[in-house]
Amino acid sequence: MKLRACLVCGLVFVMGCAYFAKSSPPVAPKNPDLLQFRLVEEKEGPDTVAMKVMGKDETLNVNKQVLLNALDVESAKATRERHSGSPGLSLNFTRDGAKKFAEVTAKNVNRKLAIIVDGQLLSAPVIRSRVEGGKAVITGSFTMKEAQELASAINANVAR
Repeated sequence: MKLRACLVCGLVFVMGCAYFAKSSPPVAPKNPDLLQFRLVEEKEGPDTVAMKVMGKDETLNVNKQVLLNALDVESAKATRERHSGSPGLSLNFTRDGAKKFAEVTAKNVNRKLAIIVDGQLLSAPVIRSRVEGGKAVITGSFTMKEAQELASAINANVAR
């Protein structure tokens, strides 16, 4: 996994996403836990839960504390990565969400940040630097239709 700056202040999360192959309908509206960002711990402990990374033979110790969730997201939109043209999911954080995301990335450089969607660990890229600006882009091995479906599910659950 890798993180890199997108535009001036965004992120790109590169991942393989078996989650998007599900054909289930979007989650019921107003579920803030549809999208979660949590830290990964090196060791198992009382504050962690073991989670298998989707599409990989890898299990990580994910901290139970949710650092950001769907309430911290203002909107989500299916998009295409500028250089490769691969489908992606663009997230715009709320003002508070942007502050939280900047703080989380600043305090946790070189640690993994788990991205959990609908209870499934999609990816845990390493934070390489503080990320400001309130935007993130998640890209991976999913179709544009799957990215649109996920954006719709997140938008149905974000704070308005």
